[in-house]
Amino acid sequence: MTSEHKKQPTGDLSKLAWDTIVELRKEILESQKIRAQLIGVKVTFVNAVFGVIAAQQVNPSTLAAPAFAAIFFDFLIVSYSFSIKRIGYYVGAYREDDTPPCGSCSR
Repeated sequence: MTSEHKKQPTGDLSKLAWDTIVELRKEILESQKIRAQLIGVKVTFVNAVFGVIAAQQVNPSTLAAPAFAAIFFDFLIVSYSFSIKRIGYYVGAYREDDTPPCGSCSR
């Protein structure tokens, strides 16, 4: 910590802690929105590829392509879920204890 941070009054530190929680919660919401969009893209893409394969009556071994694409999308979705859990754990374990109740913070 720099000497400037040590000299700040407690009110500024509680406002900083509150602002950090607000920003982290915004990041959680954004990650949840992206994860939901990825689920929609996965379903659409995999179904479209299966439809194209079925319509063209190609070699059955090409059915492996959408399966691998689905696995790729699953890894992306799991990474966003892990990110949401990680941020939630950090806020719960480290930030919410340092933050005063909402009534004493000016928003």
